[in-house]
Amino acid sequence: MEVLGFKRLDSETKKAYIDLFNSNAIFLSNPKDREDEMGKDPSILNDLTETATLILYKGEYTSEEDEFDGEACFEAIVSAVNTYDSSRKNDEGNVATPFQYFVFLYNNKRKSNFVENNTVKISSTIIKLGKSIKRIVNEKYSGNMEFINEVIEEMKLDSSHRDETWDAAKKYAQNMLYAFSLDAPTDDESEGTLGDTLVDREADVESQIFEETGEELLDKIITLTDVFTTAKDEELYRVIVTNRMLRELKLDESKKAFDDYPAGDEQFYLICARREKDLLNRLFVKDYVKQEIKDSPESLDGLYGIYFNYLQGKLNNKAMAGYLGKPESSFAQTQKRMEGLIEKGLL
Repeated sequence: MEVLGFKRLDSETKKAYIDLFNSNAIFLSNPKDREDEMGKDPSILNDLTETATLILYKGEYTSEEDEFDGEACFEAIVSAVNTYDSSRKNDEGNVATPFQYFVFLYNNKRKSNFVENNTVKISSTIIKLGKSIKRIVNEKYSGNMEFINEVIEEMKLDSSHRDETWDAAKKYAQNMLYAFSLDAPTDDESEGTLGDTLVDREADVESQIFEETGEELLDKIITLTDVFTTAKDEELYRVIVTNRMLRELKLDESKKAFDDYPAGDEQFYLICARREKDLLNRLFVKDYVKQEIKDSPESLDGLYGIYFNYLQGKLNNKAMAGYLGKPESSFAQTQKRMEGLIEKGLL
């Protein structure tokens, strides 16, 4: 049988990989010392991740219906290394192997990460489903939210969405129903009709959903900075991610620079603003930002200035290579290697 285009591991090979994982010396050391050990030898984390990925991606723990979750795998590896303790026993008096402990963490993280993965696709599904819930509650029960669970149970009969998706859609529908409630306070002296006000509220709720989901993705991107233990790789990661985020912020849908103030995408700015401090202090490469963005009229010390000011650079590979002092031709290979590591961490 094949999964994702790969042949399954045979039982003997799979066992060999699991034994390799379990025999890693990091699990025999004091948990308090492991972070320092990984800092001194980054190959520890890389080797464990590669081995676990092979087992999960091609082994018995995935199927075409239950796809491999790269992000959950990476997070579970880090957690397993930091917290595995061979002295702890379960209720049956048995000690879990490092790999068994990792699989336990992986399955938990995979479930909790479901709504976060594939951000735009899942957000669109949640919003579409949430709007359907809201519409039925309005039509059948005059917007009474006490019947929302009954509506969802009826809809589940004709749907195969996971529980996590229904929970998120329910929250979205509740927000929408609240926003559309005729009991919500309105200002009689304000301009526009009640309908206009309600449409504005719907847009605000939908924007909030995207902002909150985008915030979760930002957390992953920022946290991934800590994985690169060498200064060289960390700078490369930060430059590449800064470039990608500036492209989202400073280029319109046609991939052209904004030609009027504020010269950026407002929705993406609002997402980034939720993590402004971490972005500026831990992720963005300030000198590279100054190379690409004009330093007036707003200060580039704040995220608003990066959003508001005009783009002056090209945000291309040549600009990144130039900033790093590398020939563009050789930078392409370096960039490909780094983006592979980024993809492994963010999948």
